[in-house]
Amino acid sequence: MISILPAKILKDAQRSGYDVDQLEVLDINSTTILDASNNVMNFLGATIVEIELVGGRKHDVAFHVSQENDNEILLGTNALAALGVDLTLKVRDQQQPAKEGTARVSRRVLIQPYETKLVRVKCEGMDLDGREEMVLWPSRKEVPSGVFSVTEREAKVPVFNAHSEPMLLSQEEELGSWGTNKWYDSIDDAGTMMLDSSEGDEQEENKMALASLFGRQVLVFNCDEGIDVHSMRLACNDVVYSRIFIGIVQCGAWGCFDEFNRLDQTVLSAVSMQIQTIQDVIKSKSGTCTLGGKTVKEILGRPATVDSNAAIFVTLNPAGKGYGGRQKLPDNLKQLFRPVVMSIPDNDIIAETILYSEGFTEARTLARKIVTIFMLSKEMLSAQQHYDWGLRALKVVLRGCGDLRAAKPETSETDIVVQALLLNTLSKLTSSDSKRFSVLIDDIFSSVNKEMATFGDLVEPLKTASAEMNVQLTEKQLQKVFQLYEQLRQRIGVVVVGPTGSGKSTIWRILKRAQVLAGVALKTVSFNPKAMNRTKLLGHMDIDTREWSDGILTMVAREVVKDTSVHTWIVFDGDIDPEWIEALNSVLDDNRLLTMPSGERIQFGSNVNFLFETDSLEFASPATVSRMGMIFISEEDVSAREVVAKWVNSLSDEHVDLPDWVEQHFYRQERVFSKINVH
Repeated sequence: MISILPAKILKDAQRSGYDVDQLEVLDINSTTILDASNNVMNFLGATIVEIELVGGRKHDVAFHVSQENDNEILLGTNALAALGVDLTLKVRDQQQPAKEGTARVSRRVLIQPYETKLVRVKCEGMDLDGREEMVLWPSRKEVPSGVFSVTEREAKVPVFNAHSEPMLLSQEEELGSWGTNKWYDSIDDAGTMMLDSSEGDEQEENKMALASLFGRQVLVFNCDEGIDVHSMRLACNDVVYSRIFIGIVQCGAWGCFDEFNRLDQTVLSAVSMQIQTIQDVIKSKSGTCTLGGKTVKEILGRPATVDSNAAIFVTLNPAGKGYGGRQKLPDNLKQLFRPVVMSIPDNDIIAETILYSEGFTEARTLARKIVTIFMLSKEMLSAQQHYDWGLRALKVVLRGCGDLRAAKPETSETDIVVQALLLNTLSKLTSSDSKRFSVLIDDIFSSVNKEMATFGDLVEPLKTASAEMNVQLTEKQLQKVFQLYEQLRQRIGVVVVGPTGSGKSTIWRILKRAQVLAGVALKTVSFNPKAMNRTKLLGHMDIDTREWSDGILTMVAREVVKDTSVHTWIVFDGDIDPEWIEALNSVLDDNRLLTMPSGERIQFGSNVNFLFETDSLEFASPATVSRMGMIFISEEDVSAREVVAKWVNSLSDEHVDLPDWVEQHFYRQERVFSKINVH
């Protein structure tokens, strides 16, 4: 079979600057060529053109030039053999069933350039079970993802041809896969659910997203060992009942008990009886609930019914290594919940959606690169206690991309993504890992400007604050200040971790002073959490009187939420202990909610940040680490020169010649000593 080259391709190449005249012309006048129907084929001539395959293989091929106004060449068998291409013909088995869940084109469709057409897509191989809607996960970028109506096992899917050439979708061509959102579907069968996953898999966020689809109010309660049977219940007329559960079933809300397996075993057993009673009432739709031997109406002293829309969810992390204080749920309690395990989030789709919502046009490509960076960092960088490469850390980077795009609309999208990655990731890396991460950036984002994002409105206030506090900031320390500023904007909780004398306190104090000089109303409340026991810090319920007494933290929390015009940093200067830090889990995530054993809830606004200054995160669980931004400061970030310079500046008024003397005798000897050690 001969090779055919349409004349249109040669004309297009000539317009693009290709020298067509240099091609060798072949004589074909003495050759008669017939088509499959034995009709004579006419050609303008013949020539030799070099062909290159995708893999890099090249070969000169003789082409007959046709008059067809087409954009596709035809390679003959001789040309294919010369290029090393083997063809295998296989008869399609029409009876072979489609792979379950595969989305295939029902009939052939031709889509012109920049045209959108509704394409009929099959839902074969799926057990629809009366379902009228299905989720399409596309395998081609021209096909959108989403929920589509299904009629007679077919769905109409809009396909957009963004190319300058026509696009042909063949019959039975695969476009992706059908599926259902199993997490959402499970609510159809169970009103009580148990979400089990590792840290950072957004258990609460998924549950709240589901609740928004159903128009339900969500009430989040953070569980910890400070909640006992008595604090969850109230004695009234010799009847003991759960106030929280009564409120949930009355208003038809969804109650989410976060970190449920941190409750004591006795509390878990008592709660299981309450939940079973509520479940039975909701299933029977009787509207009457009996708790502690009396109905809700008798307990409250007024008519009250149980709303069948109420539901109870619990989230938990696995008990075992790395998660101290977690209990294994009793079997009788497990039977009351439908377990939903959330192991690996679909980071690609989440990142793509967030970037699109932030206005990025190349969201799909950039999202895959960001997710790849996180995956490679987890595998190739060292294992540190304060490292987190989960979904929460990914979302912080994506939100940072949106902020930088809004602030710098003229900057390219790739540069913005790289700046956000550097700003939100380098802050927690060690010196050696920072170099490895820089290499990963070069590999994934080739030829990109790795300029660190800076905040121009902070530069002058920082210089003034440094002079006032007599502090010499190195370039690394200045970057740490910017990183701390960004993390405080992105998260409610930030940890400054590093050895003693590395400048942790100096970093946040100079940032505070700079913001005050910039006109920000900012105050700090600092204390050492290890200087007091848990009840003094978080408050407690009196066993006899059942009266609540505030601790240091709850007392401060009540004050800072009163005036939202003043920004407050609550600084924990000391070791992080799971005994009290786990009680702040619902504060440190997107809920920003402090729940107390008394049943009170304090909602923090964007004017409050929790700042933790410590030298180690040895006892912090992965759930805690994933919730907080990290600023790692090593001893390498501070040199002796800055320490001496601060001392010299404090004495320069009395000893004018002191700076020159130190430079002449101290620094010169230091350099000589360093060279001796090196050699």
